[in-house]
Amino acid sequence: MKTTLKNNLRLGLGLSLIILFISSLASYVSISNLIKSTELVKHSDQVILDSENIISYLKDAETGQRGFLLTGNKIFLQPYYGASDSAAAILKKVEVATKDNPVQQKNVAALRNILTKRMGIIKSTIEIKELGGAVDATVLFQGKVYMDEARETVNALVKEERRLLDWRTAELNKLTSYTPILILIAAALAILITLFFYRKVSVDFDERVKLQEEIESKKYEMEKRIAAIKEIASQISNGNYGVKLDSKTQDDIGELSDSLNTMSFSLKKSFDTLEENEWLQTGVANLNVKMVGEKDVFHLADDIIEFLVTYTKSQIGAVYLFKDDGYLHLKGKYALEGQKLVPIIELGQGLIGQAVKSGKNILLEDVPQSE
Repeated sequence: MKTTLKNNLRLGLGLSLIILFISSLASYVSISNLIKSTELVKHSDQVILDSENIISYLKDAETGQRGFLLTGNKIFLQPYYGASDSAAAILKKVEVATKDNPVQQKNVAALRNILTKRMGIIKSTIEIKELGGAVDATVLFQGKVYMDEARETVNALVKEERRLLDWRTAELNKLTSYTPILILIAAALAILITLFFYRKVSVDFDERVKLQEEIESKKYEMEKRIAAIKEIASQISNGNYGVKLDSKTQDDIGELSDSLNTMSFSLKKSFDTLEENEWLQTGVANLNVKMVGEKDVFHLADDIIEFLVTYTKSQIGAVYLFKDDGYLHLKGKYALEGQKLVPIIELGQGLIGQAVKSGKNILLEDVPQSE
């Protein structure tokens, strides 16, 4: 019962900790992905903004060029100064930001080529104007072509980045929706497991209380029975092996009673066997004494049969000797004078011959006195 209670506590707490760990890990991964997706969204927004700023710098340079070509006043060139370097710096920033996207890298390379050509035309027309020359219209038209190509390239770059932005926004929304669901599921599982194992632990505790009450209710009865067993054991130790103890109850005390009864019976049987063995050993020792000395077969047989009849409190007796000729020869007898005994018996003849042939004792009981 104690082990079951501990196992339930361990299992319940273990599952709760596992779910807590899984939910914490999942929340950490989800939040990390959420942060990563947020950074990627900001990254896309920044690339789009920088791409549009490149066109803005080109427009500033083009506006300054037009003002200077129309008026010849260098004050209009203020937007032009630094526009090339600023546009190139931002383009380099976009290139670094999109280095993991081959499509964007291709767009950046194309835009750099167009930017170089466009800024080259603007610079050449300004220099011609400064020298007092006339700017050819075809040169201005070519500059417009480069400007249009720059817009198209920037639009392609922005379009690709907006596609990535839409995908990243969708992933962000997905993660945002999954995280609360995951946390709610983990919380619900933790609550269910807690309630389930609370019930199991409560049931185990109630069973322990019930068992304790049953033990207390049987304590007095067991003490009485143990006292009775002690009394019986004392009598057995004093040599009274005939006592018995009631063992009707099917419990450990009943089994102990059975064991005591069995022990009492075994002790009685053992002591009876010891007495019998002692009788046999005494008889063998006395028989050996009778057989000591130089005697012929007939006198030895008479001494043996006389002792055996007397020691066993028998009435009559006879001794047959089995010789090499395969027959039993009568060599001694007791209280059989005048009786017609067969002097030679063949194996298997009569009770004596059959007993010798089979090698087993044949016991005759309730023999009439007339026999």
